[in-house]
Amino acid sequence: MEIFIIYICIISLISIVVTVCDKYFAIHRKWRVRESTLLILSALGGSVAMYITMQLIDTKQDTLNLCSAYR
Repeated sequence: MEIFIIYICIISLISIVVTVCDKYFAIHRKWRVRESTLLILSALGGSVAMYITMQLIDTKQDTLNLCSAYR
């Protein structure tokens, strides 16, 4: 059981790093992480960590437009 928890922690950490890097590269219009890489990490057990990371680093333009409408 300990090995499984360590495995999930390692996969989750890798998934978080790859997701943050992909978001950074997307913002700066640079090289992107392949979608297949993201899907493989998700299938290996990093899906929950990736989902939470995507929710935390979400920078959609909708909220910026809403804020500028009230100025």
